[in-house]
Amino acid sequence: MVGKWLPKIILVLVTTFVGCSGAPNSHQYVRKSLDFVTRYLNSDAQSAEAALLEWERYALQCQQGGTKGVRFDQQFAAIYGRLSLVSKHLGKNDEAEDYFQKALDWSQRASARDGRQKQTPEQVRSWIEDLDRFVGVPLWKKK
Repeated sequence: MVGKWLPKIILVLVTTFVGCSGAPNSHQYVRKSLDFVTRYLNSDAQSAEAALLEWERYALQCQQGGTKGVRFDQQFAAIYGRLSLVSKHLGKNDEAEDYFQKALDWSQRASARDGRQKQTPEQVRSWIEDLDRFVGVPLWKKK
């Protein structure tokens, strides 16, 4: 009797474990992203930068892994926009400009995907400066 069910049990176990090892779903991605945002908001500038770089790696991993239901163009625009702000605050002006260029690129990809006119660099700079208005002023900006 066990022999008859063993192949089916193995198939269910393999399917379950392979499914668990894949990319997170959009809800898991959002939950973890909120953790990164919380760390970014409640840290000094160096720790905020580290949280954003970790978020960048996680987002890239999820994008490459095939996580569905996440607008990665918008996610990367926000991550790089915030990195440009933190880098500027830390006096890393060249890095800040590099991150701004990445934010601009990802923002324009999002606009193109939505069929909207591309934003100008000035519009993207304004958007970046306003990114945290709904979540509060980051601790690192207060120092």
